[in-house]
Amino acid sequence: LFIVATELQHGTRTVFNQGNTGQAVAASVSIPSMFIPTRIGKLQYVDGGLVSPVPVEVAKELGADVVIAVNILAQPENTPTSNIWGLFNQNINVMQNRLAAYEMKAADV
Repeated sequence: LFIVATELQHGTRTVFNQGNTGQAVAASVSIPSMFIPTRIGKLQYVDGGLVSPVPVEVAKELGADVVIAVNILAQPENTPTSNIWGLFNQNINVMQNRLAAYEMKAADV
C-alpha cells in the first residue's frame, strides 16, 4: 500500500509505505481549510492531491508495468462564484484539474 500526501512546509510529495497506515491516510485526506494538517513526526501533511491528484508518476517510480489512471476530480463549475468559499473552491478545482490532466498524460491507459 502506497499513500500520497503533501508535506506542508516545503510543498513536497511524500509517499508513505510503512508506519501507521491510519496516520498516513489521515494526512492524505487532510483537505486544506476543511481539516487541520496531520502531524507525523515533526512534519505536517495535507491532501496528496495538492501536488499529485492522479499519482501516475508514483506508480511508475514504484515499478508498475502498466498504469491505468482515472481522474475522479469534480470539474470546475461553469457558474460565477458568489462568496469567498466558492471562489476558493473554484480556484482549487481549476488547479487540480490542470495538474491531473498533466499527470494523466503519463498513464498507459
